[in-house]
Amino acid sequence: VGACASPLLLSVMGAVIAKQDPVLGALVMLALSLGMGVVLVAVGFGAAWLLPRAGAWMDNVKYAFGVMLLGVAIYLLALVLPEWELYLWAGLLIVTAVYLRALQSLPDGASGWQYFWKGIGVLLLVWGVLALLGAMAGSRDILRPLDLNRMLAAPAGSAAAPAENSTPLFTRVASIAELDARLAAAQAARKPVVIDYYADWCTYCVKMERSTFLDPAVRRLLRERFVAIQIDVTDPADAEVKALKARYQVFAPPAYLFVSPSGRFLKEHNFYGYQSAEEFAATLKRAAAES
Repeated sequence: VGACASPLLLSVMGAVIAKQDPVLGALVMLALSLGMGVVLVAVGFGAAWLLPRAGAWMDNVKYAFGVMLLGVAIYLLALVLPEWELYLWAGLLIVTAVYLRALQSLPDGASGWQYFWKGIGVLLLVWGVLALLGAMAGSRDILRPLDLNRMLAAPAGSAAAPAENSTPLFTRVASIAELDARLAAAQAARKPVVIDYYADWCTYCVKMERSTFLDPAVRRLLRERFVAIQIDVTDPADAEVKALKARYQVFAPPAYLFVSPSGRFLKEHNFYGYQSAEEFAATLKRAAAES
């Protein structure tokens, strides 16, 4: 039990640390301990009859967990080979659908469960095909392999919206000297600064790029009212990356720092992690108003 629960325990502790709420943390840890302990105590007192009996259904459970473990492997491998992520997901979904007989006819007199699993297989097959098409189109999000919002954002024959969204919002800097030069230029222009610490392997960084930073309101605020700087910390062993992280004591991406036109840090608006388009737009407005 201890070995199997350790990964879950680490995940739960990470979530609790991120929330920084001691009450929530205590309740979550209590729930985890009860979930682990109550079953063992019940079995120890002779309630083993409550446990399900072994049978053929256990093979299906084994197969399901095997597919989920392959999904975890793809998720971890995507941190190293992000360009292959959606291709791997597509392969897993399509092969799983084939095993669920999505492409085979059901026999006469098939049971309700057989129809149910075939339906699940068809859904996985469609999802896998969409993921494969999305991978070919350059997408990397398995939950949104084809971004229909971006495809339908502009009328046919109009390139205005894609051109707007394809223009980089942030100016990347790779050294302390470049960062200081950008900050000095922002002070001269009397504009506040937002600094984005980004990494290719950072899940929330990529999520911000694919959702929050595509929002028209967010893009308009960043372009009109801020000087947007991005620091790429993908390689943690790089000396310049270490210096840029140490400059403002940033321990990991994604981190978003705000600087007023006078050079004063607006610490109350700084944050780590992900914000939706609505949340980030509100943060930008507050930081701009204080500037």
